[in-house]
Amino acid sequence: IGLYAFFMNWGREVIKGIRDIKGDRLEGVNTIAVKFGAKGAAYVGSALLGIAILWTVPLIINPIGNIIISFILVAFDIIIFYRCVKLIQNPTVEYAQTTKRLFLYVMLFAVIILLINQIFIVY
Repeated sequence: IGLYAFFMNWGREVIKGIRDIKGDRLEGVNTIAVKFGAKGAAYVGSALLGIAILWTVPLIINPIGNIIISFILVAFDIIIFYRCVKLIQNPTVEYAQTTKRLFLYVMLFAVIILLINQIFIVY
């Protein structure tokens, strides 16, 4: 759960940096978005989110506990993947902002679901 949350949050923060490029440049803050531009930040953020998705694969393939959690994780992974592809195609400030917000909610629900899965594991 920890690595999933780490990569989800890191990817979301990189995407969030797209929104802040102008201000970060003015302040001399050297973020991924400032260094590589909006498109580059979209690629890096999407790669980090892709790593997060990979952490869910074992729970999807070999579910421990409730099988419904696997279906929910697949739905979350599809949403994340789709938004990442769209963000790479359209790395605008507005799209990055809505994507960041969506990922915040997806991350929250996914962590809650993973925690519920850990709490209710039946051996």
